[in-house]
Amino acid sequence: MRNLIDNASRYSPAAAETAITALKSGTWYETTRKAARLTIQVAQSNTRAVSAIVSKSGKRAGKRARRFSHLEIVAVATH
Repeated sequence: MRNLIDNASRYSPAAAETAITALKSGTWYETTRKAARLTIQVAQSNTRAVSAIVSKSGKRAGKRARRFSHLEIVAVATH
């Protein structure tokens, strides 16, 4: 792996120097793993929050639908 990184660093642009240094130091994997874990946690948290909001909205919409459907039945029955 070290040879692969060394060969890549010889032919990489100057802007990739920071990335090559991180790969050589071994911190790249750990940093990337932590960032991926944090991203997953944030996504799961957001999914739970959205699910709760949608669930509450669905319950409210269901109550309104039942209330209005009852009114329609009463209105049709009186005409």
